[in-house]
Amino acid sequence: MDISVLKNVARNALNPQMLPGMVRKIWLRVKEQPDDSELTEWQNKLGADVVEGESWARAIDSSLWQEAQAFDQEQTRYADEVLKNIPVKMGGGGFYSLLYFLTRHLKPNAVVETGVAAGFSSRAFIAAMEKNDSGHLYSSDFPYFRIKDPEKYIGILVEEGRKDRWTLDIRGDRVALPHFAETVPHIDILHYDSDKSIDGRNFALDTLLPKMTARSVILFDDIQDNVHFGSISSKDWHKTVFTFGGKYIGLMVRPDHPLAKPQ
Repeated sequence: MDISVLKNVARNALNPQMLPGMVRKIWLRVKEQPDDSELTEWQNKLGADVVEGESWARAIDSSLWQEAQAFDQEQTRYADEVLKNIPVKMGGGGFYSLLYFLTRHLKPNAVVETGVAAGFSSRAFIAAMEKNDSGHLYSSDFPYFRIKDPEKYIGILVEEGRKDRWTLDIRGDRVALPHFAETVPHIDILHYDSDKSIDGRNFALDTLLPKMTARSVILFDDIQDNVHFGSISSKDWHKTVFTFGGKYIGLMVRPDHPLAKPQ
């Protein structure tokens, strides 16, 4: 490991608010070593179950998908300009055209997301909420402890003028999600893209499901990393799998949800 990274880790470990989260992340990476054969079987199943995202969205609302694609292009240009001027490398963007599309289509009052990094998904949610003229985003993140002063880069893509629709909590999911559960009357969309461990995903569901309704939507990023998404009952949830950038995204709704109907 680079000496500068070691210095940053040591510096951040001296922060009492960051140390518990750092220890938990390291412990879970050691604890949750997947069974290779089980994981390969799951990933093969994912490849067979993939739904083409653009066709799926166009069947719901073609003009709205065109709007989402236009946003995607604008955000890519904007992010390139912002991120080239910072001295650290942040996490890349995800399938944010889908996040924009779902927000515009469902018109949520409250969205909770975990994992912000540079703020690709955050900006997508907020931009769609602005178009809807409704909604608020609640985001949980934990600073990258390998870089210096990581807090100042979280959500850097979200412009100051858009932050009135945004509540950002960087104390980590174990603190932020229970706080959101106490604060938010109900959650319309949950987008999970933080701690990829099974334990972390289960914690989020256990904490936030009581605030979700029959019309709520859940999205998990990087479902290929472990078998968590496959272990969720298909009797209780209708599941759709998309692929983006070589990774898999899982969408869950209740069986009677409009998005569960064949498109």
